[in-house]
Amino acid sequence: MATKAETIVVVTDANVLVNLIRIGQLPLLGQLDGYRFLMPAEVVNEITEQDQREALSEALAKGYLEQVVVDTMESLQLFAEMRDVMGKGEAACLALAANRYAMSFGSFSELL
Repeated sequence: MATKAETIVVVTDANVLVNLIRIGQLPLLGQLDGYRFLMPAEVVNEITEQDQREALSEALAKGYLEQVVVDTMESLQLFAEMRDVMGKGEAACLALAANRYAMSFGSFSELL
C-alpha cells in the first residue's frame, strides 16, 4: 500500500469498471487512499450500456476516476502497435501505463 506521500496510478480497463458497476462497488475506488484511478477515452467508448455510462459519469464527477488521453508520441506509437493484437481499450491502457504511469490492471483482483 502507498504511503501518504505516494500515489500509485492505476490505468484501468473496461472489464474492471463494468464488474465494479455490476456489483454496485465503483465508489470503492474513491475509498482507496494512495491510489489514483485513470481510464483512457478508448475505455469509455467500450462501455455502451446507458446505466454503466451514467455510473462512470458519476465517478468522474465525484473525482474518484479520471479520464485521460493517449497523447504523447511514445504512447501513440505503442497504442498503434498494440491495437492490432488487442482491443483499443486494452491497448490504450498499456500504452499509457508503459509510457506515463506506474501500473495497468485488467483485473481488479490484482490490487488485492
